[in-house]
Amino acid sequence: MSAFAQFKRRIIGCLLLLVMGMILCRPFPVLAVHRVNVGVCPFPPLIFNQTRGFSIELLDRICTGNKLEPVYRQYPNQESVVQAVLDGECDIGAAGIALHPLIERKVNYSLPHFESGLAIAVMKTNNSSGIAGLMSIGKLAYLFEVLGITLVFFMIGVSVIAHIIWLVERNDQGETSFAKSYRKGVVDAYWWAIVTMTTVGYGDKTPARPVGKLVAAVWMIIGIVWFASLTATLSSAFTMINLESSSVRELSDLTDKRVGILSGSAGRMVHLYNYLGEVVYAATAGDLENLLMNGKVEAVIHDVATLKYLIKDNPAAQIVGQVFARQQYAMIVNQENGHFLEEVINTSLLEIKHSGAYQELYDQWF
Repeated sequence: MSAFAQFKRRIIGCLLLLVMGMILCRPFPVLAVHRVNVGVCPFPPLIFNQTRGFSIELLDRICTGNKLEPVYRQYPNQESVVQAVLDGECDIGAAGIALHPLIERKVNYSLPHFESGLAIAVMKTNNSSGIAGLMSIGKLAYLFEVLGITLVFFMIGVSVIAHIIWLVERNDQGETSFAKSYRKGVVDAYWWAIVTMTTVGYGDKTPARPVGKLVAAVWMIIGIVWFASLTATLSSAFTMINLESSSVRELSDLTDKRVGILSGSAGRMVHLYNYLGEVVYAATAGDLENLLMNGKVEAVIHDVATLKYLIKDNPAAQIVGQVFARQQYAMIVNQENGHFLEEVINTSLLEIKHSGAYQELYDQWF
């Protein structure tokens, strides 16, 4: 082998050793924990403050699994959180922000992490119980109407059965038989019909003939059904009386009412304004509750989960009507530099839901 060939081989070998050394000596990357600023606002029970709430715990799990350290920044309402994400103050917004096309034009949504809807809460105008709670002419008239109709049917049934049993069983031969004379016999028959229907059955008057026993058996069954119907009717009547404690039943009843709504949610409730009388805005959910409790508004509209939490310990307030305007809540990121975080949140949400951890967290809070 020539000297030049040997020199060439040595040069190539040195270059290979140099490349391998550079590769082996290159430090391995270390996964660092990155801080992300998260904008939140009070929205119980999703968010109570910077450390508690369903959405807070869910985001903590997402961040922990992706080497992210959330730094929570509290804002007064959802609009402020959206603006903070737009201005770059926050990387993520998690403030009970509902999916809405106006917001989608400004920021990017993650996958929905909570489904809910709007509801109406009102104050009960009469919280007393018993007789005192019924002392209004309208309520008494309604109750007497129900009782009157029930008693009419009761008297008709008793009269028919009393005459049938007297016609079948009239006999003066036994102490337990019915007298042949109409006046005395029918009185005994009425007595028998009432005590038999109420299943008391004193036994002082009893049918002896097969036809009379058949009538008695049918009458006892009718009595059981009748008392069950009476109980259901009275229960419905009292329920209707309680419901009449508020003149608001549904959205269409708010056309002449003062209604409180959260200022940050005004944008997504524009389509409801035709149903509302005078609108009063509240800065926070707590302020919304105070408006209702202090009588400054006649009703409030807000997320049903939040309303249930706010009034759960207040028997003077109630939710009326059906849940409407169903909506989904999601987290938001900046459109320009939030694509990585959006992908992280979406992937983690799918993993958490698939593993069953989401349902466990949901059951803890709801």
